Amino acid sequence: MIQVIENGQISEPELMDFILGYQKLVKANVMTEFSFLNVMAGLGIKIGLKGEIILDENNIYALSE
Repeated sequence: MIQVIENGQISEPELMDFILGYQKLVKANVMTEFSFLNVMAGLGIKIGLKGEIILDENNIYALSE
């Protein structure tokens, strides 16, 4: 995802909006947490133990509830 952001194909705010949208689907029980993690893994995004979004070791975003 970092390369996609650096190439200007998607902006960081757009990516965060996308991720937050998926999280809302999980909270609304429209999709499972497992499905959410699969989507993130498919994009190369890891979710940390405290719920942070990890694009790589230099790009970690903490989400506020």
